[in-house]
Amino acid sequence: QLRLAQRFKLPIILHVRKAYDEICAIVRRMGFDQGGIVHDFSGNYQQAQALLALGFKLGIGGALSHNRANKLRHTVSRLHLQDMVLETDAPDMRPAFWQSARNSPLSLLMLAQIVASLQQCSLDDVILSSNNNMLAVIPKLSIDC
Repeated sequence: QLRLAQRFKLPIILHVRKAYDEICAIVRRMGFDQGGIVHDFSGNYQQAQALLALGFKLGIGGALSHNRANKLRHTVSRLHLQDMVLETDAPDMRPAFWQSARNSPLSLLMLAQIVASLQQCSLDDVILSSNNNMLAVIPKLSIDC
């Protein structure tokens, strides 16, 4: 997948579980420089910095809302808004605050509120930054109005 993305000069979405150091090594070894998004990032600050240095944005989702996510909350509090995109894994991976049995994109607003609190900034700043970051990675998502 990395070879195809590099060949066609496309970003890639990485779905990584407990293997951030390994994926960084693979990306470096292959010389992949198109960047992309690390879906549902849950690593530590050092892993975040390594992925950011490789040109990736970090997907921040429902995991941030769970009580056991202290490491992730600490990491998000230290990142810059331009390093993150908000995401859901709807209909799966529902946030702790979500009452419905199934996750929904509507949970993004509450996730943005958590990020705003951790970053000590406005909700509008978080939403605008996340949107701009997503468009920077995947410009074809832009809708000309």
